[in-house]
Amino acid sequence: MKPLAKPTIATLRPSPALDALSAHSSGAVRVASANLIANVKPPSHGTRLPEFLAKLDRSCQLLAVQLPEASDVIGHSRLYYHSTTPHQLDDALKRVADLLGWGPIRNMDPITADTGASVVPQSQTIAAIARDLASQVLATQPPRNWCWHHIRTYHNALARYVAFLVGLGIMGRARDATILVGAKWASTTGLSGSHDKKTKSSKGATPVAICRQVHDQLEHWFTHLRYLLGRMDRCGERFQTLRNRIDSILEGHSNSIVFTIDERGAPVSIGTTDAYDAVASDLKIKADSARHAWERFFEDERIDDALADAQARRNVHWSDSWHETTRISGARLRRVVGVLQERILDELGVRALKGLIK
Repeated sequence: MKPLAKPTIATLRPSPALDALSAHSSGAVRVASANLIANVKPPSHGTRLPEFLAKLDRSCQLLAVQLPEASDVIGHSRLYYHSTTPHQLDDALKRVADLLGWGPIRNMDPITADTGASVVPQSQTIAAIARDLASQVLATQPPRNWCWHHIRTYHNALARYVAFLVGLGIMGRARDATILVGAKWASTTGLSGSHDKKTKSSKGATPVAICRQVHDQLEHWFTHLRYLLGRMDRCGERFQTLRNRIDSILEGHSNSIVFTIDERGAPVSIGTTDAYDAVASDLKIKADSARHAWERFFEDERIDDALADAQARRNVHWSDSWHETTRISGARLRRVVGVLQERILDELGVRALKGLIK
């Protein structure tokens, strides 16, 4: 039986899943509906909409718990994240009010909550963030008469872009390090391992598809690191800790593969948090927001929930699939999810950037 994820007001938008749920007339649904009506009262004229939505959200959690018979009606990951427009939110509120017989719900708060937009960025936002970070790389390219300061500044800008693109491709969470197991051999397998959320049931890194853009970026990054060693030699800089870190990455021993260089010449691991902190203020979003943007594409393309959850490394009932006989396979993950990501990133103009090449 599939477990239901926590519904939010954003998931109340008109959709086939909701239509299917509305048509579901089992006893469990009738009982759950009665409990929902009993626990949520119509908002009064003095009630602020965000407060009402919070109460409704808590009641929806109760509804989800009491709908075990409806778990086959709604796809598991389809209830996670949706980008909701103000029109969709108004429509959803009207449907809830009509369903419960409340009458019109008046919004007494002039500043409404960013229900979907604060969680799921638009595609254009992801593309704009990529352009912003890429422009920083291009703006810091070392001049003809370069010194170590130029190289370090350029490296740090490139590192932030690498952290962004790798995190985007593997649906990374907000983290201060970019951890990839087997990244050195991703060009051969089309897969790598990620484990960015430890839980009691987790058993280490699980495979994630490496799309073409991420694969190319990893290759460019490793090439950059090799030439970075040469630039250090030409500058007469020893920085032994930095050299050891680069050697460990290139040999495939270190899984923390992306780092900046501080003023002392020491490596500092970075992840998606650092990348998103570096963008222009009008583009700042949560460091894991891009992770959620993929869910809309998965829904539009009707990607199997098992594959979507495997790529996102969600802790669901098939979390142990990589350790048992299952319909999930690394090849299928790469063929379905990886190919979709390649097409979407091409459409957004997100591409791999080269670093040092000599």
